[in-house]
Amino acid sequence: MKVLLLLASHVATLAIGFALGIYALHWGEGRVSVSAQAISLDGQLAPGPDYKL
Repeated sequence: MKVLLLLASHVATLAIGFALGIYALHWGEGRVSVSAQAISLDGQLAPGPDYKL
């Protein structure tokens, strides 16, 4: 029962966020490369706070 309630609350939060356009502010596009020493993005990210991995 707790799992269903948790799932329903997350779906509702996402739906409200998309309806209000909140998630339109967070976007990125490009190519991500991963090596043993680094992770890089050749592309663009939405402006905003520092992004973290």
